[in-house]
Amino acid sequence: MRRTKKVAIQNFEELYHYAAGPQERLGQVLTGHLAIEFLLRQLILLYDQNLVSLSNELSFARLVSLVRDLGIVSDQRSNVLAEINRLINRYAHEISYEPEISDILPIFKAAKGAFTDYSDGLKNGIEEISSVESIYRLEYKYHLSELFLAVIYDLHQELVARGGDDEVPHTLT
Repeated sequence: MRRTKKVAIQNFEELYHYAAGPQERLGQVLTGHLAIEFLLRQLILLYDQNLVSLSNELSFARLVSLVRDLGIVSDQRSNVLAEINRLINRYAHEISYEPEISDILPIFKAAKGAFTDYSDGLKNGIEEISSVESIYRLEYKYHLSELFLAVIYDLHQELVARGGDDEVPHTLT
């Protein structure tokens, strides 16, 4: 059964079902966020080991600002990361949040211009997301994963270009 409208959590039973249920989009966003954050910290480690302890204290938004200010990522990419952070924060602060088309389509469009779309996941995501009225009408459920994979792949390529190991991450201390 497809939902067509976001339902607010009205009682504890609904909260329990929400907490125990399969939250595919939330899982994609959380996993993608953690992977991006990990790679940003790896890039800072390669840039200057003296910044590691500082970077470990930073929120995601401040981490994005730091890598932008250090010239590790471009303004265009940092803008996409900031949009991703807003999406993450919506999930973090609104328990029953489900993104609207208007929440995710601009991120996909910006990411298409800032990151490499190796699998055509961004292009395909833009096409399908643009063609539906609600996120619940999407045929393919993993568009958000495709978004995060494009970002992660390019950040990993940047890490390797800066001398990071292609396979083994450095230890952050």
